[in-house]
Amino acid sequence: MTHQQIKNCVDACIACATTCNYCAISCLEEENVKNLTNCIRLDLECAAICKAAAELMSIEGAYSKELCQLCAAICNACAAECEKHVAMGMDHCKECAEACRACAKETIEIYQALEAQEQEAKEKQHFLVTQEECAILSSLTAELISLKSSYAKQISEINANACHAVAEDLHGNTTSEMEHCNACATTAKEAHEHLTGQDETTEKEQPKAAQDELNKNNKKHSSALLAASVWRSPSASARSHVDRDIRGRRSPFTNAGPFISL
Repeated sequence: MTHQQIKNCVDACIACATTCNYCAISCLEEENVKNLTNCIRLDLECAAICKAAAELMSIEGAYSKELCQLCAAICNACAAECEKHVAMGMDHCKECAEACRACAKETIEIYQALEAQEQEAKEKQHFLVTQEECAILSSLTAELISLKSSYAKQISEINANACHAVAEDLHGNTTSEMEHCNACATTAKEAHEHLTGQDETTEKEQPKAAQDELNKNNKKHSSALLAASVWRSPSASARSHVDRDIRGRRSPFTNAGPFISL
């Protein structure tokens, strides 16, 4: 996998996120906005996931493969929805569908390349998960929970695993970094368990008190994860790249070329 392939994918993700946000706003300005609620929701979900995928690839994240796979899925879903409105003369939906299809193509290629690397190794390599990667995933989980996204459960599981890996990596330290990562891992796990326990098909049929409690818990987890994503150790970002060399752990982007700056 080359540096140019990664750069093309990052560029496609950023372009898609921007176009999806523009489409969502444009849909809100349409006269028949009530018929575009699903398109708006998918636009916002797709924009959030594409942005996180670009960020993760730019830091050589250990969970880039999983997020690229999910990104391709949401891009295709968003494109399919937008394509329904092209005949109505909605150019913003046409542009969004094209950007989504292009992003899906790039992200699935990266996913397949990373999957092939793991298969060639005949075992899943132990990649270093950094605090920065955990923060990106925590922010994405918070955003998808607040959007009541159907993808929140999948992202929350990845986020919980990432935060747990970081906490384990810092085990034995007495610094605030370890305490923060342990708290983040606990919150991420609670959020995933809470989402897993929700019955999406009967949520609207639940009593108002139950719905209010559900929303209260979602807001609590979303706020906690968003707060966790903002926290940074002054040395965390720089140390994460040094650790890859010192600890001898291989990145999935070993042959991808230099660091990609967004």
